[in-house]
Amino acid sequence: MRFRDLNCLLLMLVGGAAAADLPDLFKRSDYQDPPGASLRFIQDAPIVVVGSVTAVQEIGRARGATQDRELLIQLTLISLNVETVIRGDIPSGKFDFHYYTFSNQNRIDLARRFVPRVGDRRVFFIQAFNGGHRSVGDVTDYTIAVKSGFHSRDFCLGEPLGNCISRILLTPGKVYDSEAYALNLRKATSTAELIGSGELAFQLLQQLSKSTDPKVAAAAQRVLRGELTR
Repeated sequence: MRFRDLNCLLLMLVGGAAAADLPDLFKRSDYQDPPGASLRFIQDAPIVVVGSVTAVQEIGRARGATQDRELLIQLTLISLNVETVIRGDIPSGKFDFHYYTFSNQNRIDLARRFVPRVGDRRVFFIQAFNGGHRSVGDVTDYTIAVKSGFHSRDFCLGEPLGNCISRILLTPGKVYDSEAYALNLRKATSTAELIGSGELAFQLLQQLSKSTDPKVAAAAQRVLRGELTR
């Protein structure tokens, strides 16, 4: 057996063991909560990191959620390349955690679902469980998309959690897509206002409005004028 095949087998065995005793955290209230309400979990997460998804591995078979048996959920092992550690004592580099995701076998729809994709950069909110790690919530989106590029491990170190995330969302880092960042700027600003402070978000937007990147500067100016809605 090749080394790579052995690694895959070990991953399946470890994942299968985790599936046997990992309860899902999906809540019926996630259906009704208005956008942004699920951000309440942020302050209580013991581990908060920015990372890029490097692998997505389904573990076992889909099953019904505890609070809604008609909703099929899939235990998924997500591998990250950890870039910035906002809270918690974990090393940069490879990091794995579990997340029950919305199964593609569902016959029902759930608009606000999280679908992990390789290459996505996000803020993840994680907790320890049974010797491993898992997301603080399942199925719906317990993450925040980061379109601003790469930031160093200690970026905004020591700042309050909400302010740190706001700076990451509204401060361009290295290697970012100008168009994607500009299109997401209204949403990033709304998130920053919700979890940080309106004053800080305004200051960061003012700085962005003077950016040497014309797409970002123009988008920031439109947000400041209240013209962007997405």
